[in-house]
Amino acid sequence: MFIYNHYLVNDHTYWMKKVMHKGVHYTLVMEKKRLFLIKKSPEELFEDTLGFYGYDFEGARKAASSFLGTTKTGVFIANPTNTVCFFPSKDELKTDCYFINTQQIDTLENLGVQTIVHFQNGRTLLLPLRTNHLKSKMDAANKWRNTILDRNLGLDYRPSLDKIEVEYCRETGIELMKEGDFE
Repeated sequence: MFIYNHYLVNDHTYWMKKVMHKGVHYTLVMEKKRLFLIKKSPEELFEDTLGFYGYDFEGARKAASSFLGTTKTGVFIANPTNTVCFFPSKDELKTDCYFINTQQIDTLENLGVQTIVHFQNGRTLLLPLRTNHLKSKMDAANKWRNTILDRNLGLDYRPSLDKIEVEYCRETGIELMKEGDFE
């Protein structure tokens, strides 16, 4: 297995998991059909990737939380140019937390208290979580990703402003709203 010092999260990143070896944080990465280690934590990789594009990890998380109305899903856009959206399988502080790229998931298979995640590359990932838990996080991630895609295309909803008539004041050189517009 290869160990790299640097990595930018991209649309071919399927999942990532934090691992410790001799007190050093690593991230196990599944990209297409390759599995390798990066000498950084997942959070550092997300920060590096977002910083590369002029964003930050905390801002990405806040934006998604604000839109979705909850911080419980942990959804965020990890690569704004490709709208790569990840969600954590469970609490990010847990060692068995996987960060999963929602656009690479093919299906979820219910095994009671476990779930098999089937990816588009034919690989699978067995997680000790109920399918409903993962499905709700995946749905939130897809909702956020689709919203960002719509915004990038200019299709997002923006409230229309009512037209307000103004009058030009020759004395001050300022446009003023008409009397009836103050109601």
